[in-house]
Amino acid sequence: YGYNFRREVYIKCMGRGRKVVKQVFLEEFGENLPIEEIYIKKDQELFKIIEEEGVPLKEGAVELLDFLNKNNIKVALATSAKSDRTNAMIDDKKIREKFDYIVTGENVEKLKPNPDIFLKAAKGINVKPENAVVIEDSKSGVFAGFNANMKVFHIEDLLAPDEEIKKYAFKMFKSLNQIKEYLEFVIKK
Repeated sequence: YGYNFRREVYIKCMGRGRKVVKQVFLEEFGENLPIEEIYIKKDQELFKIIEEEGVPLKEGAVELLDFLNKNNIKVALATSAKSDRTNAMIDDKKIREKFDYIVTGENVEKLKPNPDIFLKAAKGINVKPENAVVIEDSKSGVFAGFNANMKVFHIEDLLAPDEEIKKYAFKMFKSLNQIKEYLEFVIKK
């Protein structure tokens, strides 16, 4: 579309949901940005990639989910993504049964950094917020988990932990394997 898409713009949008992404894009690129057309094209391309190539998982994702399931730790997936995209991705990897509850951006009124999505997830698995752990790679997700009164594990992805993340995250990890190792240690205590 002829626009210069920078990493900083993408990071601003991480975990925020389609409504906020559209707002950020229009502020960044101007009111003439054909955002609806771009979203239609993006969705078509995303589903084509899922169908043809599958979805890459973060290293250690299945192992962490299996560990949690084996230890009878309830697992909820809370994502700002729409349900059709979420369903396509988890079904592609055949991991639906590893989650006890799934909340998508369509299931709550306010998305991250508002805590609603995590509070709904905790309620869905019958866990008090103060007893829940959130694993998040976005700054808005870290804020949402903190605002929900949950322990937040930040997992580094495109965003290394900055001072705000360090302030609001309970623990920071470089990989999901590190989280699994940490939880194995905590559970053995």
